[in-house]
Amino acid sequence: MKETKISDAELEILETLWAAGEALNANEIRARLNEKKDWERTTVLTLIRRLLDKGVIGQEKREVYYYEPCVKREEYIHDETRDFVDKFFKGSSRNLAAALVNSEALSKKELAELLERMQRCKEPDMQLEQQVIAAANKAESKQRQVAAVGKMVDANTAKNQDTISAIVAQAVRAAAEKAEEIQNIIAA
Repeated sequence: MKETKISDAELEILETLWAAGEALNANEIRARLNEKKDWERTTVLTLIRRLLDKGVIGQEKREVYYYEPCVKREEYIHDETRDFVDKFFKGSSRNLAAALVNSEALSKKELAELLERMQRCKEPDMQLEQQVIAAANKAESKQRQVAAVGKMVDANTAKNQDTISAIVAQAVRAAAEKAEEIQNIIAA
């Protein structure tokens, strides 16, 4: 795919066409987009025109114009990923993987999957593998910490309920005593 910047809104049109797996007319595109949020007809038509101008979708005249992507989703994702890695990680997929591992954005399961894929690579990167293992251990440790804090909260909640119950019981007794005092005063 040639170097073409696609806006988020244009990408939603493309995603709709990719998901459909067939050519759609503007009304069909809008109807599918409206399942998530309301789109104005003119907005959809403008975005379609932009995508046509960029050569990302094609059109076919039938009773009305039908549109279909000129690029496969996988190809688009590959190109966007490459651009992202080039822009933010100096072209290094290793730097991207290290950033993900260090950001704690991956779950323990995702880290295990990443490690498994890395071990299947022709050119293993032992340093990165060690980072992934350390991040997985850290994730597991955090899970244990969360579980321990949860138990402490449960214990404190139970303790607080006992304290609150005692305070309420004391207040009820005091109110009953005051009520009895008032009745004695009234009766006298």
